[in-house]
Amino acid sequence: MKIATMATGGIGGYLAVKLSQAGHQIACVARGAHLSAIQTQGLKLNSPLGQEVIRPWKVSEDPAEIGPVDAIIFVEQGAVLTASVPSVFLPKPDTLFWLLAPRKNCYVFPRSE
Repeated sequence: MKIATMATGGIGGYLAVKLSQAGHQIACVARGAHLSAIQTQGLKLNSPLGQEVIRPWKVSEDPAEIGPVDAIIFVEQGAVLTASVPSVFLPKPDTLFWLLAPRKNCYVFPRSE
């Protein structure tokens, strides 16, 4: 599967690394210093077991540059984003959209036409 992580931070980064290791193609949407670090050094996961590094298939600040994906994971940290997240981008009619809201709930939005 081609999977995009939106706002690739701690939780999104962890999921991106683990999904990549499971054989999925990962695209990361990030910004600022985190975007630059992923572009130049890859996405790194540090744990007591050591460091794991992946090279995402695409990395961008603009979701439109990612293109069609099979699933989108968005880790939402602010309540303001919840209502608008499904409209950020869903490039294919059958794209799955996971909204993970720490300390809240997990929402899955199948695209409906």
